[in-house]
Amino acid sequence: MTDETTIPEGDWQHLWFSLQSTQWSALAVLPADCGINVQGVAEALVNVGQKSGAADVTLVNGIGVPFNDIQGLVEVIERNKRHGTQVIVACDHLEDSPATLALTRAASGALLVVRLGQSRIAAVRKTVEAVGRERVISSVTLKPRK
Repeated sequence: MTDETTIPEGDWQHLWFSLQSTQWSALAVLPADCGINVQGVAEALVNVGQKSGAADVTLVNGIGVPFNDIQGLVEVIERNKRHGTQVIVACDHLEDSPATLALTRAASGALLVVRLGQSRIAAVRKTVEAVGRERVISSVTLKPRK
């Protein structure tokens, strides 16, 4: 069970409803260390959120976004928040893209994605410090990739 698509939907549902216990309108899905792709996590959350019917949920893909396009994505996040749509923002790691910090700051909070056997404690701490401990709503731990 190393691929995010093989994680039982019930686990994603549990995470979704746990996240709903906090106030957020935009959630940055943020890798805790380099080399972790959070696209699958973000897509799974959007899928469960849309199925729950509790809210309008959309995905904003910030992975690999050129620096010049960041302001446009921030405006998309802000516009969706104003319209009451919950936004899940898939992000690169902070070291992989300077845009990630702007996207994370446009979000209400962050979901930190850690991979067992890959994520370094020092990198996780550095990520939390950069984002701000108070902005990290929750974390998810993925099994190691083979």
